[in-house]
Amino acid sequence: MGRSSVAYRTAGPGDFNRISEIFNLNILQFDSTLWQDPFSPEDIDQMCQQLHERERVFVLQKNEDIIGWGAIKRYHQKRGYQYACETSVFLDREFTGQGYGKPFKSFILDQCRILGYHHVNAKILAKNKASIAYNLKLGYDIVGVQKEIGMIQGEWVDVVIMQYIIRH
Repeated sequence: MGRSSVAYRTAGPGDFNRISEIFNLNILQFDSTLWQDPFSPEDIDQMCQQLHERERVFVLQKNEDIIGWGAIKRYHQKRGYQYACETSVFLDREFTGQGYGKPFKSFILDQCRILGYHHVNAKILAKNKASIAYNLKLGYDIVGVQKEIGMIQGEWVDVVIMQYIIRH
């Protein structure tokens, strides 16, 4: 089936097992996140229970299967940052590069607009060229690089900071 069988929705408890599987596959590739310890479904449940009223976790569903998940998180709890958030998207590796990420991230950006955000931030490992390119295609701009901010498998890694300004 084509992309017409794709749906985006808010994640629920029945999704936490699959979200943790997808997240853990990405963590173990060491190329898409600085998280390094696996997440259990219970960890995902706890994360979702602790969401602020303007934070969300979504799933990308193809037919009956969850093939990705994404999140909107507040940038910072300081009131002055109330219009800024950070987004993340993780796909099952089997579905990357097939055109699912861009529309899912566009959906998440629409949700950011609905939630009243103006500035959307994405932090991407510098070696993840595909993710950087995909965010650039969505209209994000690169605003900086944090050199050697993290360590993965004994190697310093850089993080590219990208931003998207929502025009209301």
